[in-house]
Amino acid sequence: MGFAVLAGLRDSKGIELRRMVVAPTSRGAGRGRALPQAVLDRAYQYQGAQTVWLDVKSRNHRARSLYEASGFVARETLRSAIVEPDGAASDLVIMVHQPH
Repeated sequence: MGFAVLAGLRDSKGIELRRMVVAPTSRGAGRGRALPQAVLDRAYQYQGAQTVWLDVKSRNHRARSLYEASGFVARETLRSAIVEPDGAASDLVIMVHQPH
């Protein structure tokens, strides 16, 4: 169905959601919306995280919408943080989630 990769598990103050992937055959069935919640539950309940953060390309509107729906808030934008294979620069948005 999919997977997620968390980093910084030894530093529970801020755990990074490094990658989240849903298999193409599982898309469109609500599983993509369930995965971030499972990741957040894991980070807060089992790892004792105080925050979970991630970075996402500014033009990746689909992912940003999913993260916002999961309670992540954009904190800052790193301009020209990534050089794409075609040589163009892309901005990264740092998003943070804190438990309620």
